[in-house]
Amino acid sequence: MNLTIRPMTPAEHNYYYSWSSHLMAAAGCIGHLRGDMGREGNSFYTTWFDHQEDLKTQAFKDELDIVVTALRFDAAYGGALADRSKLAAYCRAHPESGMGTISLEYGFRLDTDNYAYALRLNPDWGDYNFYLYCYVREKLDNHMAESKRGIRFVTPGYRDLFRLADGDGIRIISPDGKYKDRTCRYISETHMTCGWDDRLYHIHDFAEEMERAGNTVIPLRSSLPKKCFATLESTGETVVIHRGVNGYTPTGQRPEGVSGQEGADALNKTIGVTRAQAAAMLAGSMFGWACPGADPANYDEQGKPVKNSP
Repeated sequence: MNLTIRPMTPAEHNYYYSWSSHLMAAAGCIGHLRGDMGREGNSFYTTWFDHQEDLKTQAFKDELDIVVTALRFDAAYGGALADRSKLAAYCRAHPESGMGTISLEYGFRLDTDNYAYALRLNPDWGDYNFYLYCYVREKLDNHMAESKRGIRFVTPGYRDLFRLADGDGIRIISPDGKYKDRTCRYISETHMTCGWDDRLYHIHDFAEEMERAGNTVIPLRSSLPKKCFATLESTGETVVIHRGVNGYTPTGQRPEGVSGQEGADALNKTIGVTRAQAAAMLAGSMFGWACPGADPANYDEQGKPVKNSP
């Protein structure tokens, strides 16, 4: 058996967790193994969860045993599951695998000829130390390739509103101004899931449901920051723009010794906001978050619109 292991890509992070049954089926998830290493860190307790039992063939079960054994005892794989101290050392040796969650976790992808494994590691005591999601490799790779199209949002008349990257969120705003945010997952060109329930939406049915309720739907792109700074041209005042919110919040402050734009650029740099992101945030706050201008992919590094952008 040829087994490779590497840190997961950001796009692959979407497959570390249990989502709806529709997504797990589309991506070819067989099931997942959850485990912890006990208080002292030297035990090995596991529980298996089925997602598609019909894919759990004897060949897969035999291979899973080999993979887990290799992760525990084969030095070629760093002893990632040998015990909690070795698990922690393996994570420290691969900082690029950090997932950036509040409780820092680390993600790796393992591949064999027929299967792919999404390994999520957590070196902290008190939490489960690992999750191993098991996929039919071809189905997973096909779903990931298709999902790059993004999730299509339309009107009931099938007019395109916007496309959302798989795993990004939307904000559903009701007529009274209240809102709820939901994460969306790509299932197919015409189907998606929205939130953590197990409901499958056809994009047309979703559009009709939103229209009947009088709701407005806007994208919450992960490529946009939660906030950025901008300048009012009329006064030079620095303002704050929040993702998904129309307009701006005044600060009552003006930069000293530099132009308003230079001051906003400096503040954005301190919080890691690029010029493309700032330009997209400004467009979204002024013209609506579903407009093409609210997508940083439509700007260059200097925050200038890219020619022929949608």
